[in-house]
Amino acid sequence: MKHAFRLAIIGLFWLTSCFQSAFSQAYPSKPIRVVLPYPAGSIVDALMRQVGQESNTTWGQPLIMENRPGGNDIIAMDACAKAPPDGYTVCVLGRSLTTLPSLYSKLPVDPERDFKPITLLVFTTLALVAHPSAGARSFKEFVAVAKSRPQTLNYGSTGVGSMGSLLMEYINKKNGFDIVHVPYKGPPNLLQALLSGEVKVAYLSLINFTSHHAAGKVRILGISSDQRLGHLPEIPTLAEQGLNDLDIRVWFGLFAPAATASDSVEKFHREVARIFALPPFRDKNLVSAGFEPVASAPSEFSEFLKANRAIGAEMVRISGARLQ
Repeated sequence: MKHAFRLAIIGLFWLTSCFQSAFSQAYPSKPIRVVLPYPAGSIVDALMRQVGQESNTTWGQPLIMENRPGGNDIIAMDACAKAPPDGYTVCVLGRSLTTLPSLYSKLPVDPERDFKPITLLVFTTLALVAHPSAGARSFKEFVAVAKSRPQTLNYGSTGVGSMGSLLMEYINKKNGFDIVHVPYKGPPNLLQALLSGEVKVAYLSLINFTSHHAAGKVRILGISSDQRLGHLPEIPTLAEQGLNDLDIRVWFGLFAPAATASDSVEKFHREVARIFALPPFRDKNLVSAGFEPVASAPSEFSEFLKANRAIGAEMVRISGARLQ
């Protein structure tokens, strides 16, 4: 009896091993849905479409983008977290994953437990940008102007709780001044408001402003990267101008529902790493778009998230932001 039971257990392990091996070899056998909290045409959407074109040559299966913007990324998070954990739904999420738990008293998802990290895709450089009428040419000058003219300057963001609003409120509190917040529905509207002088300051992706900066339509006061950029050596980082107590870089990562099998997660990571290592892809779709490619392993991404959650919570605490 014991011998028969032992044989049954061995057989079960063998079948499980065969099934996992077959799944690993066959995956993906159908299109993969990629949920994005960003609109079609955004820089992250464009990047993932290019990744999909490359992965299709290897896998023979497309990546299908599903754009679900709005709700401080919560709409997309909810759709991804509650999808079947079969490896055929993934999502691209950003730094909001680490700030939302401190912003909201209640969320439909648990940002820490409901997702399995696949890979940290990229960092992207953001810029603190001012309209010339703000009267500031550097971050330090901006602080001085804001202190001398309380509640007369304003700043724009893509909404309360966005990275731009959190950073500006953090700067307000740390430097002891107060400027008025004007939220907009999206980056295009905010960009137009800044170019027209409707708002005086904003914190957005650097790639939106390089040509306008060169033309004198706006002034880039500082950038979020940890060192100056080779193609804009005259633009200082915010860190070297005194904003160096928090990591304010913006990142985007790839996630799957929490119960997704590790085999498919590892396979997806390896494919992204392969694509990012291709020099033509790297130059055209990453570096030229203002991305710093990473493609970290799932375990490395998990460790990164632990540290980033603490940073996000501290930024929200100091900013005083709170949403229902």
